[in-house]
Amino acid sequence: TSKTTTTELATTVTTESTTATTTKEATTSKTTTTELATTVTTESTTSEATTTEVARTSQTTPEVTDTATPTIGTTPMAVEGTTPKTTALTTKKITRCLGRSDFANIYDNSSYYYNYRVGVHAFCPASDKICIAQIQSNGIGYDMRRGMGLMGRAVSLAEHYISRVRAACSEWRDLKLLAFTKSGKKYLHNLEGRGLKQGWVSTVKGSCGANVPIRRWKSRVSDDMMYGVDLEWNTWY
Repeated sequence: TSKTTTTELATTVTTESTTATTTKEATTSKTTTTELATTVTTESTTSEATTTEVARTSQTTPEVTDTATPTIGTTPMAVEGTTPKTTALTTKKITRCLGRSDFANIYDNSSYYYNYRVGVHAFCPASDKICIAQIQSNGIGYDMRRGMGLMGRAVSLAEHYISRVRAACSEWRDLKLLAFTKSGKKYLHNLEGRGLKQGWVSTVKGSCGANVPIRRWKSRVSDDMMYGVDLEWNTWY
């Protein structure tokens, strides 16, 4: 946020309210807090004291700006040392379409394998030895010790399994067939079922009972497909 913009916002806050709103905006970021606190000083001693106290706290525990204040709340504010989030997750209430007794038959455990040299993940059904052997072939170095583990579950590839899910779940269109194709020394993901097929995964949290959606994240060296609700804490992504 530029100094000019901050000054204008501070003026707006003073006009509307010099108490709660000022205090909440002061927690947005270290830079914004300083400018707002300076502006409020000329208006009210009480307001200055409150804002300054919040400013100290915000340096160690940043708060999310209240979306009820559209002037700032609609613009993501960066916390020092991180990248501002540009899009919000699409989420909904998680509804179980099928009973838990169906899980063992319909879902496969998924394993992840990480290629440290090129910075991408590949996924295979945990029981699919052919898929695992394939991603390890051709000199591609997916780590089978430090860079592997169980990741979650995907709807099995067999057509009668995904058909049952489609019949029971009205949001089945959010399910995509995750697969991988070879490109140089890595496998790249796609959601059209081309290449090594992983299984049906949800692209929206809550659809057809999915706890976590599959998402593509940009790292410092690649675009990487991962299961993750939020990777903002990870400075690599």
